[in-house]
Amino acid sequence: MREERGLREEILGWLTHSVRHEPMGAFPGDPSRRLFEDPILGVAHGGDPLFREFRRLIGKFHKVPLEILEEAFPGESFGEERIRVICYVLPIPRATREGNRHRKDLPHPEWMLTKIHGEAFNEWLRAELVGFISSKGYRAVAPVLHPSFLQFPLLSGDITSNWSERHACFVAGLGTFGLSRGLITQAGVAVRLGTVVTDMPLPPTPRKYTSPHEYCLFLSRQDCGLCMERCPAGAITSRGQDKRKCQEYQVKALKIQGPKLGLGSKITGMHLSCGLCQCGVPCEEGPPMGSGPNSMR
Repeated sequence: MREERGLREEILGWLTHSVRHEPMGAFPGDPSRRLFEDPILGVAHGGDPLFREFRRLIGKFHKVPLEILEEAFPGESFGEERIRVICYVLPIPRATREGNRHRKDLPHPEWMLTKIHGEAFNEWLRAELVGFISSKGYRAVAPVLHPSFLQFPLLSGDITSNWSERHACFVAGLGTFGLSRGLITQAGVAVRLGTVVTDMPLPPTPRKYTSPHEYCLFLSRQDCGLCMERCPAGAITSRGQDKRKCQEYQVKALKIQGPKLGLGSKITGMHLSCGLCQCGVPCEEGPPMGSGPNSMR
C-alpha cells in the first residue's frame, strides 16, 4: 500500500509541475499566467461495476477499461483487478471565470482562449502522462487519443461517445453531474477533465457521495436551475442539456468571436467554447452549500 501511495504522489506531482511550469500551459500572450490551477487527482478501479452499468445508461457501445487496455496492447492479457483509470480535474482560474461570469450572450474572449489553448495543452498532458507511466514500466493509454475513440450522433439527436471522461471521473470520486451535464467537482463545474487507463497499481479514490446528482441543487432538491437562465442558446431545460443546440450556438459564437482571436476560418470541436452555464452559478467553484443526497436514478 505504501508503494501504491508513493506512485499516486508521483503522478500528482508530475501533473502539478506540468500545469504550473510547462510552456504550453501558459495563457497565450502572458507567460506569467497559467491556463489552469493546480490539478485534482482521482483513481477509479477498472473493475468497478459502474463501468459496466454505463453500457446500460449510455449505450452498449461504451467501452469498459479492460477493453481500452486490450485494444491498445493487442495480444497482452489484463485482469480487471489490475486495471486503474487515472482521472484528473483542471480547474479554470478565477480571473478567467470572472470575465465569463458577467457575460450574458457571447463568451468572454479569455474564456474562449482558455478552452482552445487549454484543450490543446490537455491533449499534450494526456499523451505525456502516458509516456511518464510507461517510463515506470507500466502499460497506459489515453482513451480519447486512441484511434478507437468515437464520437457520433444518436437517433434521438443527442451526441455521445464510446468513452466518457466525465463518467470515469464520477467513478473516481471526483464529482457528480449537474443539470447542464457538467461534472461538479471540488473545484466546481468550471473545469476540464482528463483520463488515462493503466495497469499501474494505484489506490482507488473513495466516493464521498451516494448519488450521481448529489452536488446539483436542481437535481437533488428541485432548487436553483440558474444554469438554465445563464444559457444563451436555451439548450438547458429541466430535462437537461440539448447537446446539439449547445454546439450549434458555440459554432455561431466562434464565427463571431473567432476572427478577433486570430483563429481564422477553421472551426473544430477543440475550438468550440461558451461556458456561460459554468460561471455565475452556485456550483462554479465547488459543490454549492446545501447540496445533499439524492436517490440514484
